[in-house]
Amino acid sequence: MKSFVVSVAILMSLASPALSQFVPPPDGVVSKSMQAASAFPLPEHAAERMTRPFQSTDRDPDWKVVRLMAELSFLAYEDSIPAVQNRLRLFDLVLGEFVTIDNHHFITAWDAKRDVLIVAFRGTDIAQLADVWTDLDYAKIKTDTGEVHKGFYKASEAMMRSVVAAIEHRGRPQHVWLTGHSLGGAIATLTMRQLESRGHRVGGLVTFGQPRVGDRAFTEEMNRKLGSRILRVINEDDVVVSLPPRIPLVLPAYYSGGNAIQFLDGKLKQSGGVRLMAKPPIDGVIGDGTTPQVDLDLLAPQTPSGKVPPDPEPLTAEQFEELKQILNDRDGSVADEQTYGGPLGGPMDRLDLKRRAGNHPMHLYIQNIERFAAEGK
Repeated sequence: MKSFVVSVAILMSLASPALSQFVPPPDGVVSKSMQAASAFPLPEHAAERMTRPFQSTDRDPDWKVVRLMAELSFLAYEDSIPAVQNRLRLFDLVLGEFVTIDNHHFITAWDAKRDVLIVAFRGTDIAQLADVWTDLDYAKIKTDTGEVHKGFYKASEAMMRSVVAAIEHRGRPQHVWLTGHSLGGAIATLTMRQLESRGHRVGGLVTFGQPRVGDRAFTEEMNRKLGSRILRVINEDDVVVSLPPRIPLVLPAYYSGGNAIQFLDGKLKQSGGVRLMAKPPIDGVIGDGTTPQVDLDLLAPQTPSGKVPPDPEPLTAEQFEELKQILNDRDGSVADEQTYGGPLGGPMDRLDLKRRAGNHPMHLYIQNIERFAAEGK
């Protein structure tokens, strides 16, 4: 299944001209316009909130914590150590580790006063297409609680020793948190399970646009033991949340655990309910109310709160094949534009996949988090 791996790597790197023309790149500061308006100030003291018990089942997530975790997930893509250090100072945090192993990368942010350590995993290297999502196949591998995606598992295992070393170097901090965007979210999920099994308690896990990780048995066991400390954030109908595809007799069925919130057409969609934003959605960031609706994955295991998660259905074989063609359109040729180039969600985007791919960048997640946090508190 290496073609699937490479295709999704192209999507998440966002280095493709075929995608970048549809996704406005972030400014020097991700949420510059939001900060200028002072609608939702930077959560400088969010680390203090991370010393409190975290419950992803709460109706109102702690937006300062979610915003900080989004920032760390974004900074995990940064290659400049001074840039990361300077940005973390705004949050009263210090850069600890800056580690790259086998094309996988994580950073740690440390608050010694509050004994808080945050580990953020990179999804893909935006600047380097060679730094693919994972070059392993999509076979499953058995664990003591079920089967998981082999590529994600091995990526997590590659960094586990360094993650444990970072924790033990600081005397096993009382408050350890994990986060990540895209592949980074999948790695963070498996890392949480591994750390817990080794006696390292994880206070909370927040992921953004993560793909599916394990089979039903693994996901249900994860929900039972750890699900109340796991929060997944979904931007619109981000196509990565629907990957890996569900192809009977070819690919096993994968699911994601924990509770989830989804920004969808100006609303905050949670397991079991929808909450409205206080103001109209932002053009180009949140839908205008006319976005085609993607069916929920009704086969997904219930969340720890006993509800069906707001997860879009996994891609079908047909959708997956078209997605690969869209993502492999990397030269911006006229022929490609005639086939796939119509407006996002337009008639030439027959299965609506290009539009969904445009919802994946991390800076869009941050903009929507700030939007709802400012309006919905």
